[in-house]
Amino acid sequence: MHGGDVDLEEGTITVKARNSKTGGIRHIDICPALKSWLKGLRKNPESSICPKNWGKKWKALRRDANLESPWVQDVLRHTFASYYMKRYKNLPRLQSQMGHADLSLLRTRYVNMYGIKKGEAKIFFDSPDLLRGNAKGAGV
Repeated sequence: MHGGDVDLEEGTITVKARNSKTGGIRHIDICPALKSWLKGLRKNPESSICPKNWGKKWKALRRDANLESPWVQDVLRHTFASYYMKRYKNLPRLQSQMGHADLSLLRTRYVNMYGIKKGEAKIFFDSPDLLRGNAKGAGV
């Protein structure tokens, strides 16, 4: 399966410049947990990763999940960065995946591994059960 923004064969998601916080195109690796989850979707995961009216849809999703307020700006990016560093310890690779021009912003603002255990970071990236809300099979 490949095409569009999600390429399961290559194991990448393409974030186009128009959808990128940093303004440039980048490719993000699909971790094993996400690959398993994407394969199980009813809809084709190869469509645009950022659909039309994304801002409205994202706001509605947060509202429906009762996560409207307080919402920490970029909390998902910060979580990804912190867990990625704890799991893979590869700052240059993280820089590439997040689209940063240099490492300084990652070092000072994004990477906070305080309280994250190695096992938790492994589960975050490797266990499809966690993404389905079932950490039982993930060794937790």
